[in-house]
This record gives sequence, C-alpha cells and structure tokens, in this order.
Amino acid sequence: MSASHTRWRPEAFVGGHPYLDFLNTGGGSTKARDALPFEDWADALHWLAMAGLASPAEQRRLQRLARGSDAGKALNRLMAQRENGYAVLSAVARDLAVPEAGRLRFENDIRLALQQASLPLFPGRQPAWQVDAEAAGLELPRHRLALSAQGLIADGLLPRLRECEACTWLFLDTSRGGRRRWCSMATCGNRAKARRHYRATAH
Repeated sequence: MSASHTRWRPEAFVGGHPYLDFLNTGGGSTKARDALPFEDWADALHWLAMAGLASPAEQRRLQRLARGSDAGKALNRLMAQRENGYAVLSAVARDLAVPEAGRLRFENDIRLALQQASLPLFPGRQPAWQVDAEAAGLELPRHRLALSAQGLIADGLLPRLRECEACTWLFLDTSRGGRRRWCSMATCGNRAKARRHYRATAH
C-alpha cells in the first residue's frame, strides 16, 4: 500500500456522519475547496473502508473489479457525486437557496441507490437499506454513499448541519448551545486562535 493510501487518519472523520466525512474529503484548510481528490481508486476504497462503508472483503473485490479505464471512470463519477452533494448541503448549512439542478441530481442519486437496495427486517435490529455488493459492482461506493445521505436526511439531522468558519468542512453541531464554529478545535479552531493571538501581539 502506498503512502497516499495511509493518509485517512481519525482527524479526517470529524463531520459526525459518514456522508459529511465523504464530502469533507474534497475540502482544504481554507475556504478554497482546493484539497486533492482521492488520488486513485485504491485511495477511495481505503477511505470507504475507514468510514465503515465497505468491508475488507468488499474493498478487495472492488479493487479486483477495477481494470484500466473502468476504475478512472468510476472514480470520476464518485467525485462528481461528492462535489454536487457538497454544493447542496453547503447551501443548506449556510441557509442559502439550494441550486435546483444540484438538488435534482442529489435526489436522483438517492433514488437510483434505493432502486438497487433492499430493506431486510430482523427481530431486534434497526432496519437499514442495503445494496447487494455483487450486483452493484463498481457503483457500490456511490450507492452506499447516496443511502448514507438519505439516512442523514431521514434521521432529521439537517437542522444541526454547519459549515466550518475557517474551511469548507461540514459537520453536525451537537453542542448544547448549538454554537460550534469549527470542524475541529484541534485544527481550524487552534489556527483561528493562533491568528487572533498574532494580531493582538503584532502591534
């Protein structure tokens, strides 16, 4: 495994929901959405496994399925889904009008995933939509993430959705007062404190 495939550390998962963490893979340390995308298909699959959205066996199978341009095309579709999802939920987080074309695409991604999913019911277990990994093939990541977005909405979590004041990362504000400003105090919060300290002592 190359070094790029070990970069998904716990600090990359601060959104409070797997779908938000997925959207945050395209963020950066500023308001410019300038972070590199997944470097390749293997990198995306490693993130999916780290996020709990693919088992190790599924990760290996998806890597075996990818041949030549197929992996590149699947990765491009995944990135397009990510950027559209970010545009939609960033607008929601900032109380802005959601672009209609983006909303329709977001809705269609969820609808397509639901068409490929089943809802197993077992006594004593919370039901959840499931996509058949073999039938989905290389589209499994996209469908799993679309169902994760559907769950975020169905669970009534959008009123808690916020965008970091320093970067583009999205997160769920579960603080008691609902006044959380940073995706992470350890990163953006500390950088903001350092900037304030510098300005206060620079004169």
